[in-house]
Amino acid sequence: MILELLAKGATTQEILEDYPDLELADIHAALLYAYSLVENEDVFERVPVSPQP
Repeated sequence: MILELLAKGATTQEILEDYPDLELADIHAALLYAYSLVENEDVFERVPVSPQP
């Protein structure tokens, strides 16, 4: 939920105001968890494909 809200443009302050049980550390923990899931992933540049005639 936290990552989705951030991805949709919510600020950390907005999230904390809307969810008073959360703390800034909770948002940081969600970001760290997401990072840990992708830190070893390979990133490839997208190459546009020309349309076939």
